[in-house]
Amino acid sequence: MKLFIISSRFPYPLEKGDKLRLYYQIQELSKYFEIVLCCLTDQVVSELGMTRLRPYCRSIHVFRLHKYSVFFQVVKNYFNGLPAQVSYFLNPGIKEKIKDLIRSESPDHIYCQLIRAAEYVKDYPLPKTLDYMDCFSLSTYKRALNTSVWTRWFWNLESRLLKKYELAVYTSFNQHTIISSIDASYISGDNKDIPFTLVSNGLDQRFLKDANATRDIDILFFGNLSYFSNINAVEFLIKEILPALKRRNKTLRIMIAGAQPEKSLIKLIGYHPDSVTLQANVIDAKVIYKRAKIFVAPITLGTGQQNKVLEAIASGCEVVCSEDVSAGLPGLINYISLASSPDEYAELIIKKWDSFDQNRTLRNKAKDFVKENFSWEKNTAPLVELIKTTKLHLGPI
Repeated sequence: MKLFIISSRFPYPLEKGDKLRLYYQIQELSKYFEIVLCCLTDQVVSELGMTRLRPYCRSIHVFRLHKYSVFFQVVKNYFNGLPAQVSYFLNPGIKEKIKDLIRSESPDHIYCQLIRAAEYVKDYPLPKTLDYMDCFSLSTYKRALNTSVWTRWFWNLESRLLKKYELAVYTSFNQHTIISSIDASYISGDNKDIPFTLVSNGLDQRFLKDANATRDIDILFFGNLSYFSNINAVEFLIKEILPALKRRNKTLRIMIAGAQPEKSLIKLIGYHPDSVTLQANVIDAKVIYKRAKIFVAPITLGTGQQNKVLEAIASGCEVVCSEDVSAGLPGLINYISLASSPDEYAELIIKKWDSFDQNRTLRNKAKDFVKENFSWEKNTAPLVELIKTTKLHLGPI
């Protein structure tokens, strides 16, 4: 059975978020299907990334988006009611090339990852599955509430357009997957008859391997440092939680680690050389996690499932996070601690740090839970079943 996968990103395995999800899904899907992978990207794809993916794909097709044409498409399609996050990836020339590719390959099923790529395949009379992953309209709505007055109008408009599009494109696909029930319910709104299949993320099992690293990082935040939700969380950690710790005369060092740190974060971290360090563009995340005692995720503007929490638990860290983060990982509620205010975070961090050695048994139970429930093989199985059983074919391509 030939599976045509289209993604709005190249799933390079060293990246995070949607790229990581698709990379591991492809590994599992390749056990059952012959994969033709089609990717849109605005960046140069490395040979290492291609090398990592080739063993799992019959063929890989990369289509480059250029910045000058992207701006034109975004402006043009706003008048057609398309959200910017869809217009950004839509290119008429590439659409024709993908049309020719689908005709020549004659796939049995199309798997579209993210609504950003849906315009390329939504009209084909083939069995199709759309992976929403997260609810983009919810994340943009949260961003609108927490951005400057100068950009709030844009994010409010984008959120409304995304919500409308998320519902409209639903009918063009046979099956629909999403990470969490919260994201699904926000898309469905008052229409409770809209079904989604929950396809959770998994965990790279290498995080579960024991290491002899010294736990010399008191507090760790790890994530892509160009994402708005992560930038907001780091600012809260440094501007609010750090002073709360100092008011309690607790001297703990914070490490901020991750890819592509924004200049504003670099500047902020530079104001606190005695308390905060930056580890940018980490090559091996596992090494950093296994050096940390407390992993803190005060994220309130994100959606979906935070894989960074799974990685932290698998690495033996204590986890203190927001309720928003825990909502995407309901099964872990017994193994993480929730906070909302700076004082609550400070109290829990100090408590967890002081009792770190005594809590080893509970942390090992958390690792066992993650190992049992968050393997990519187990959590990709519902997607495999959807693709296998969806047979509807409406006519010639």
